Amino acid sequence: MIDEVLAWSGLILGVIGLAATYYQTVKLSQVRRQRQENLLTILNRTNFIKLDHEIVDDLCSRHGDVIMARHLWQVVQSSVELYMRIVDEYLSGEDRFTFDDLNRMVGGPLISRPWQYRYWADQIARRPENRDSPVPEAPPVPNMARVDRYFHLRGEAVPPSFSGL
Repeated sequence: MIDEVLAWSGLILGVIGLAATYYQTVKLSQVRRQRQENLLTILNRTNFIKLDHEIVDDLCSRHGDVIMARHLWQVVQSSVELYMRIVDEYLSGEDRFTFDDLNRMVGGPLISRPWQYRYWADQIARRPENRDSPVPEAPPVPNMARVDRYFHLRGEAVPPSFSGL
């Protein structure tokens, strides 16, 4: 009698343990996916707030204020560093990320300059699934519309686009 009770209680506890493990696995998967989605949102926002070199050059040449120029270039540099850090964080949370995945991102809101593509490609090349693949050349990356819009609002022609960092 006692052996049967122990057997049944052990079976019930085992089933409860398996159910709890399954529940925790599902919840952890959801948390990881939400983290990755949040990082993509932050990456998109970081890319959006980063000042473009053309705009900073124009502002600095118009005003000639050394302090303002220094501040603007520090903003550019810190936003670039933040962008790169978030790319690293995002890639660390992905189980697998290949150059094909990267090429699907080109032209979207996350990669808007050639230097960004090169940074992603360099980081992806270090992953085990890509070690045997050659690093692809950067495809043409469309320029961001905000530079065009900035000069359009000023009523001026857009200068030649800066090639990147």
